[in-house]
Amino acid sequence: MIAVILAAFVVLAGALRRVDVYSAFAEGAQEGLKTAFQVMPYLCAALLLIAFLRGSGVLSWAQDALEPLFSRLDLPKELLPFLLIRPVSGSGSLSVLKDMIDRLGVDSDAALMAAALMGSSETTLYVLSLYLGSVKMRSGRYCVAVSLISAIFGAVFAIISLKYL
Repeated sequence: MIAVILAAFVVLAGALRRVDVYSAFAEGAQEGLKTAFQVMPYLCAALLLIAFLRGSGVLSWAQDALEPLFSRLDLPKELLPFLLIRPVSGSGSLSVLKDMIDRLGVDSDAALMAAALMGSSETTLYVLSLYLGSVKMRSGRYCVAVSLISAIFGAVFAIISLKYL
């Protein structure tokens, strides 16, 4: 219902400003499709990388190697693939989350934490590359460091709130 009200509001506001709403929508949709086609190879590469890491055994080796750290932090080791892909790809991390839910169950600690992280974090590296690339900025200087630090803080507080609130 809210979507219908919002759409009616947008059409009404456009009509009051004498904007051809349909043409503006069509142009926006065309730009969105161009962006989707530009992003598709990177998404496929990210998903393929996770599949290669899982298939070759490197991912399970990394999970076993990081298990002492994860257990000390009281995190399930199955969360590692999600933590690796989330800063890079939103749809890739959604795919990893779905796989995690299929394998471990919707009520598992790993799935609950991944779902909390999905809602409280952003695809930091992807957004940075998109925004910095769109303004043709060659050096992000402190953007990457600050963005990753904020993503880490967001992840920590999401997990803390899930565990203790």
